[in-house]
Amino acid sequence: MVPCSAYDAEQIARFGMGSTVEAILHEPQSEKQARLLWRIVGIVADNTDDYPNADALMLALKIRLAHADSVSLLGGGLHLNPRSLKELDREGLSRFFDRAMEVISSEVIPGLDIKKLVKDGLISIGER
Repeated sequence: MVPCSAYDAEQIARFGMGSTVEAILHEPQSEKQARLLWRIVGIVADNTDDYPNADALMLALKIRLAHADSVSLLGGGLHLNPRSLKELDREGLSRFFDRAMEVISSEVIPGLDIKKLVKDGLISIGER
């Protein structure tokens, strides 16, 4: 393992030569795609009476797409606790994005032109 910075070298130095270490490899999510997702969700929320804001629609999307943990409540019942999108790597966020666009265009605003919405979203975040 070769350090990329002084901090990395310091962290690696904590382990003696010949130590067994475990690494988790993951590609960070695309900041551009995360911003685009939130922008699109905001545009959609602004154009429906069912969701007062982007946070409410994102919550609904996370639950609909099973990006949530279920907790059995004492005395019965079930609570869904949506997980953070920051837990997703690049591929995971990309899958969530695609599935969210499908749900938005089929269930939230049926028939919505997702390609146009994505294009408008890219323009509004300064990417086109």
